[in-house]
Amino acid sequence: MSSEWIKCTAPNGMAIFVNMANVAYIRVVESETRIVFPGAADDYLRVAESPEDILALRAAAQA
Repeated sequence: MSSEWIKCTAPNGMAIFVNMANVAYIRVVESETRIVFPGAADDYLRVAESPEDILALRAAAQA
């Protein structure tokens, strides 16, 4: 399995490192972005970045 680590920001301003190779999908719920992992419905991280920002970070990490 490849490693595609990106750095995101938690709602409280702290850094969160996410391995995008383990992400099931990204969605916006109300005004927050959630990075969702396979498993239970509540297995997600809330981040400050938009889905577009996350995908741009992922593309930059792969370059």
